[in-house]
Amino acid sequence: MHVQSLTTARTLLARGKLEVFSFDVFDTVLLRRCTSPEAVFERAFQLAPIPAGRQTAVESFVQNRKLAETKARKAAVASGKSPEIHIADIYRHFPTTVFGLKRDAWTDLVEAEFQAECELCFANPDIVALIADTRAKGIRTGFLSDTYWNSERLAHLLHICAPSLEWDFLYASCDHRSGKNEQLFPQLLADRHVDAKHVAHMGDNPRSDVRSAKRHGIQAVAYPQASAQLAGIFEREGAVFPLVCGHNTASKRLDRGLRTLRRRVAAWAPEDTPAFTYGTQVLGPVMAAFDHFVARRVEELKQGDRKTAMIFLARDGLLPFQIWQANRDDGASYCEINRRIALIAGSRDTQPLAKLFRQVPLVNRMVTKSFFKTEPIRVANFMEKLEGQSISGKDFADALPSLLTDSDITGIAGELRAGIMAHLRAVVPDFDRCTDLILVDLGYGGSVQKGLRAILDLEGLSPRLHGLYLITEDFSLHELDERDTAEGLLADWVMSPHVKRALLNNISIVEQMCSAPEGSVSQYARDGSVQRENDPRPQAQLALCADIRRGAAHYIQAVKPLMDGGYPDPLATEEDCASWAGTILARALLLPTDAELALLGTLKHDMNLGSQALAPMVSVSSAHSFVAAQSLPMAFSLKGPQMWPAASMAALSPLHGYLYAFNGMGLLSTDVVGELPCGEAEVTLLSDRQAYPLKVTCLRDGFGHFRLRVPVLKNSNFTAIAIPAETLPAEGRIRSLSLQQGNGALEATPENDIVELPFDKITGLDMLFADGVYRAEPQGMLLLQFPPLAKRIGLVTLTIAPPEGSRILAF
Repeated sequence: MHVQSLTTARTLLARGKLEVFSFDVFDTVLLRRCTSPEAVFERAFQLAPIPAGRQTAVESFVQNRKLAETKARKAAVASGKSPEIHIADIYRHFPTTVFGLKRDAWTDLVEAEFQAECELCFANPDIVALIADTRAKGIRTGFLSDTYWNSERLAHLLHICAPSLEWDFLYASCDHRSGKNEQLFPQLLADRHVDAKHVAHMGDNPRSDVRSAKRHGIQAVAYPQASAQLAGIFEREGAVFPLVCGHNTASKRLDRGLRTLRRRVAAWAPEDTPAFTYGTQVLGPVMAAFDHFVARRVEELKQGDRKTAMIFLARDGLLPFQIWQANRDDGASYCEINRRIALIAGSRDTQPLAKLFRQVPLVNRMVTKSFFKTEPIRVANFMEKLEGQSISGKDFADALPSLLTDSDITGIAGELRAGIMAHLRAVVPDFDRCTDLILVDLGYGGSVQKGLRAILDLEGLSPRLHGLYLITEDFSLHELDERDTAEGLLADWVMSPHVKRALLNNISIVEQMCSAPEGSVSQYARDGSVQRENDPRPQAQLALCADIRRGAAHYIQAVKPLMDGGYPDPLATEEDCASWAGTILARALLLPTDAELALLGTLKHDMNLGSQALAPMVSVSSAHSFVAAQSLPMAFSLKGPQMWPAASMAALSPLHGYLYAFNGMGLLSTDVVGELPCGEAEVTLLSDRQAYPLKVTCLRDGFGHFRLRVPVLKNSNFTAIAIPAETLPAEGRIRSLSLQQGNGALEATPENDIVELPFDKITGLDMLFADGVYRAEPQGMLLLQFPPLAKRIGLVTLTIAPPEGSRILAF
């Protein structure tokens, strides 16, 4: 951690034995508004006199710049010299003509790259302050840098970034043709006439700044750039960025210093729980961008003679509300209105109610009473006939039009509407005088905003509604009343609807992090006070999410003083703000790390809607069943019990998680990872009374496995399948045997009710078979047994992994 590094350095100063203190330059004294030199190369390309016809070749330029440096260093070593070279040596190996430039234009590229360094570098205020304190004690200070910029250029860069900075010496490796791993430290000791034990050096490179300094007896202070955990997160974000936001003009390298800022906040964050760290490193930057977006839009909406009121919507709006309140004096209200209440209170018919019930897994009498807070007579009679059993939410939604009369709907909606209006008037100052209400929430399709619009219309009130959301289904917002507006930080101009759908399929984990630690609103008292459902979530989960929110709030509170002290503002432009928020969120949802799986994988999602149901975030068993029974593209699209399918696949294996993310971004080729025909097989369906031959297609899946999928009808009473050994790979290992069922062919294929059958249901007849491994014999066969079907159609799927080196080809 940087704070430990500075503490170590100041401890050395306090001992009073130092005579010289040297510092590395890049990533120590100077930081960049980017995370790697590649961004400098990209900015150099933008500044270089590249002809119009080549100005899209930025990736080629960056890669050629790296290749030129590698070639120049190899050439120096081959000639018996040190690999420490000048910038001119690099660009002499650069293919200028490829980019429409003359051969001698390499000097222009040198100037462009130095200009890029001047633009992107800024002084590290922590180290500048340390140097000033060191010099105040009479200790000589200076810089040792392994760099292709000579000391003259380096001094110019330091003065641009820190005009008041002073030093006694400056060593650039290219000037001495020797680096810190070679003779630069001995050169310093000789030139300064100082014993190594009275010298300290600080830098970020473990090898050249730490181990090399110690090798020469110098006291080394490590100043690490980022923890391994955060570096891994940055690497994943870099991979995700062009896939999420590649269609806009934002750069994955030139992030305006966002990751540098995140490194600094993480390094100085107090040691706390892993959940707090997650909030600081991941959720905090997303919420900072959202808060910035909301503040900018609120300022625009307040223009003119409007009387506005800000309303953060419970429960998921708790964290944005806490952040707003902690960082501003502007008043804002926290209102407890959820989808269920908003849609019921604004209802004129059963359609919005049916839409909600379709999202409830199972419905019974307790659920309907909790949902309606009363029991209409036809609903009561319907539930009575079920005799205490449950039905699916879809079936109940289909029956709803016949169960609720117009008077039922009017009564239920009117009572809730009166409660909502009392609540709004209780928590929003001068509510009836407001001309514009600004609603802030995580977002999606604007269902609460639409419901509130209907409520206000029924009450004869006409304030305009403006929704400000983290992420939106923009095609759904197109249905808003023309008086109203809605906008998401992560709108379709930032990321495509396809990518956004992948995020929304996994958004439940963010809802839990941001949600208030209490049950959802159930109804209201006459004075507008809230009556809530019982909260079924475990206390340990509520505590973990509270720690995540603390970490996110810490990040935002830590950022402002840093920017006031010289760090760049990475949220200055709307495009960068939205693009990086989308990238960080997409990475967190679609590519969680192992540490994040361990931290968040046991959380559960409160289904709400009066059901008191909890759904798991991660289900490895469901993911395994999906992959065992279906092709990867189909498995990735199935709706199972898990609310965070990306994490479920990542928990299965890192590769499954990575492929899921690619699929969510529309980049997974079904011709590569799908199932392709690789032959035919004649199997025999068996029952006590008959044997029925059936030709089926052999398949090769994306992992190179052999797969047979055999359809079976319930009324045939088949309970076993015989597969001739000659149709199978000569040898292999059984990966899985599964059974799916449905009442129709289409239902049986994507059905989530997948049962994996144990291997003791597989018997080898006249062939070697043990512990899932077989070797085919000419007359042998595999016998697969399966239980009697409960539904009309079943699909039995056998998957076999051939031995290594035995590739199954599709044809």
